[in-house]
Amino acid sequence: MAARPDFQRVQEEFCAHLRDPRRNPRPEDVEERRMAVYRDLFFKNIQGFVERSFPVTARLLGPDTLRELSYAFFSQHGCHTPYFHKIGQEFVDYLSRGHVGEPDVPPFLAELAHYEWTDVRVRLSTEAVPHDPNRIDPDGDPLEHPVVLSPASELCVYAYPVHRISQSHQPQQKPENPTFLFAFRNSAGKVRFMELNPVTARLIALLKDQPDIPARSQLVRIAAELGRDSPEAVVDGGRQVLERLRERGAILGVLSSPA
Repeated sequence: MAARPDFQRVQEEFCAHLRDPRRNPRPEDVEERRMAVYRDLFFKNIQGFVERSFPVTARLLGPDTLRELSYAFFSQHGCHTPYFHKIGQEFVDYLSRGHVGEPDVPPFLAELAHYEWTDVRVRLSTEAVPHDPNRIDPDGDPLEHPVVLSPASELCVYAYPVHRISQSHQPQQKPENPTFLFAFRNSAGKVRFMELNPVTARLIALLKDQPDIPARSQLVRIAAELGRDSPEAVVDGGRQVLERLRERGAILGVLSSPA
């Protein structure tokens, strides 16, 4: 096997040092002053992006811990995208795999970061309504026709109440019940979060998974899952929920029959 060319060896040493200078010495023929410029450029860009994209996380951790966590992310995680604006998702993926190591971080951190990035994801979503706009009736009956949800929306389930976490409220134990949040972008381009109970969360999940089935059928199904002899109470409650979602902009309308 042919020996590696010298330039390739230097490139590998150069990149390894940039990624993790604590474990990989700089190439001998690269001046420290010049190397420091590259180190600062790469790492400070990543740290600054994390700080701006996850403001609650940054405030809770403080500058020292945030710097150490950013260093661990930069040195340990292999990003799978060339796009700088998607680094936030890579950071969420890194935390979700539990590859945090040092420093110690709160047990809710991965979910908190996911919650914060959901706001960005929904705001930047380019998902379009998969229907002819002329078929969407904004005032139609949501029980009798398929419901059209905002295409820029996500249903999230968390073990921790991430939307309530602050410097004065940092739960260390998982609550008995999960937290359901529905994030959506309304017609004004604003991202909103709604906390849901389990029944409403189930309804949203069904509407997303089976968008061509009217909500009444979905609510009857939920009533059966709950063991209710009569579905009417669930259907009536579901109508109120759907109207509230429509008022807030999470529901664009209902899908009318083709002309």
